[in-house]
Order: sequence, then C-alpha cells, then structure tokens
Amino acid sequence: MKSPMEKWLFLDDQASEREIMNIVVGDISHGIKLYLAGTISEARDILKRNAISVILSDYYLRNNITSERFVAEARAAHPEIPIIVVSNRTEEHSPVFRACADVTIPKIDNIAAYAKVVSTAVSKAKQLRSLETAKTETDGVYIAPAISAMFQRHSRRASGNVLITSAPGMGRRVVAKALAHGLKRHDPGRYPASTLVYRASARDSEDAAIHRILFGSPAASDSARAGLLEKAQDGILILDDAHLLPLSVQKRLKRLWQDGGGAMDNGVNIRTSRSLVILTSARTRTLNEEAEFERGFLQNVISHRMVLPDIAE
Repeated sequence: MKSPMEKWLFLDDQASEREIMNIVVGDISHGIKLYLAGTISEARDILKRNAISVILSDYYLRNNITSERFVAEARAAHPEIPIIVVSNRTEEHSPVFRACADVTIPKIDNIAAYAKVVSTAVSKAKQLRSLETAKTETDGVYIAPAISAMFQRHSRRASGNVLITSAPGMGRRVVAKALAHGLKRHDPGRYPASTLVYRASARDSEDAAIHRILFGSPAASDSARAGLLEKAQDGILILDDAHLLPLSVQKRLKRLWQDGGGAMDNGVNIRTSRSLVILTSARTRTLNEEAEFERGFLQNVISHRMVLPDIAE
C-alpha cells in the first residue's frame, strides 16, 4: 500500500533558492509535494489551504522583513508541524525565532550534501514534534527545542521519581505533563492508571486539607475517601510547585519512600514502587537551603533531576 504523499512548504524570497530547494527535495524523495512561497502572504495561504507536514523557511526576506512572525504564528497554530530554518545567518536570529524553530540548517551549494542535511534535519524535527505535541487532558503541549532536548532521555522507562526545576515562566508543569505522557506511551502496561496533578500553593502551609488530598480521609470519618497517592497507584502523580508543600507533608512523603510504602489515613496500604512521582520546583542554587524542602526529602524521594534552560539560552 502506497504511503500518502507528504506536503512540504518552503518560504524564500529568492527565486533561485526556491528552484534549488525544489531540486533538493526531489533528490530526497519523489513522495514529497513541495509548495514554494516567495512571500509571507503566499506561505500563509498555502498553509491554510493544504495539509502541510513540514515547513522550511528562510529568515531574512526583502525590505528588511524577516519570517519571524510567520514562523511564530505557524508554531502556535500547528504545533505538530516540524519547522526547519534554512539560513546562513543563524547568529542573528532572535531568541523567540529560535524557540519556535525545531532545527536550523545552512544553505549549501552542493545539491547532494544539501539534500542530506535537509533530510537529516527533517527527521530530527519530526522526532522532536512527536515528543513536544503530546496531548494533555485539556490542550496541546508545545515545548521549545532547548527544553525538549533535556527530557528526551527521560521519556524512556524511568527508574525513579523526577524533579523538574527551572526559572519562572519556563513551563515546568507543561514539561511534567509531556514527560508523563511520554512515559505512559512508552510503557502503557506499567502506568495504566490516569496521570494526576496537584499544584501546591503558599496557603497549603495553613491548610490541613492537603493532607486529606494526598493521604486520604481517616477511615473512621463520614467522608472517608482515597487520596491522590492511593489513586496514583499504577500511575503517575505530578506535584507542581513542590517546594510549597508543608514540611509535615514532605516528612511523611520521605518516610513513605524510605519504607517503600505505608498506610494512608483511610487505612489503605500503598507501595511507592507502584507509582511514579514528578515534582516541579523553582530553580534555586541550593534547593535544600533556598527552597522550602525538608532535609533529606529530595535525597530519599528523587532519583532524577532536570534543570530546564531558559528558552533564550
């Protein structure tokens, strides 16, 4: 059975560059239909009217115009489409543009070499998109390539809990959800239960409800119910902004992982080996000192650490 023809879009204001790319793509595969655009308006129209599977774009166009806005719009509207920048002046690209593109490659005079570089870049970009566009319960996920590279190695079977730290605004929770999705997709038999998310807040230190949320209600109470730790058995639990968890909660979590499990407040016993926990926290120089972490909490609960780079890095 024939594979469906891929549809690629190439934006460049130079007719000679468009002709070269047409030859290059033909050299890569006859199963690709290449759409050529000389202006941003043409590129937008092509993208709107066709099911484009790959976007290649020059950066500098005529009259001091760049393709930055077009690429940003394409990334926001179509997070699943790989985007490759074809430019010899990559050092001048803005951080926003670099964040929206998956791969940047130079223009090459030799057709055979150019075809090899383009083909490799597209394959790499497709791999990144397959990770970055994982669907959550409510929306699509986009993660900048610099961040994506950090968690690719964690998308295989994890051997322990993960701590994700970053500067503010770098999307720790989004990365955590995408990582959880990747782990479940790679080994669905190990994590058949739903992924659960709890976001800690500053008021948790004064709110005993968090104990009921995580550890359940006492068995003797009228409202006895399972907590998130029990519900996350055979699944994944994301504890967002974990540095805001009360120290009493952290001490109890530390003890659970030291003992390999224990009883919840509703009387049900859990085993820590039957769930995976992903924690997120603000980046600090020394987490145990500058963030609100109980001494020994991270050492006992966490097996892997991921420090996300700023998108501009």
